[in-house]
Amino acid sequence: MLVIEDRALRERISPVAYDQPQITQSSHLLVFAAWDPVEEAHVDDLIRLTAETRGLHPDDLAAYGSTIKGAVGGFASAHEKFQWAAKQAYLALGTALAAAAAERVDASPMEGFDPAGLDDLLGLREQNLRSVVLMALGYRDNEADRHAGLEKVRWPREKLFIHLPPA
Repeated sequence: MLVIEDRALRERISPVAYDQPQITQSSHLLVFAAWDPVEEAHVDDLIRLTAETRGLHPDDLAAYGSTIKGAVGGFASAHEKFQWAAKQAYLALGTALAAAAAERVDASPMEGFDPAGLDDLLGLREQNLRSVVLMALGYRDNEADRHAGLEKVRWPREKLFIHLPPA
């Protein structure tokens, strides 16, 4: 996750995010990125960190590490492996959205951007990363936001939730 507070950098990002106002009006822009390629060394790092955090020997987690390596290595292509990593970034996005709500900070998740353009701008490829999703953070300006007082539009529960087995 990249945390971008610098207004000048957010202004440079704005064109690759289709000039959406949240990019420059927010106080912070988070860029959720995924490794590309995903490598066994990433799993090894996770196992070492887990062992260190929990006071274990890395050998105690060998089966766990092998399971993860088997799952990651089981994808048919590098593209499928990246798609798995991107889904992990979305899990982090969900946690970040919940944390922002708990802190009463407005958050706007955003897919409306050119990932390749953003990757070039931020030099992500050189770090073996690719951008997946953005999240703008800040506090809304109720006086300037013409949408602030409007009713939220949500699908009705009957359409959104499917109960199995049907009642």
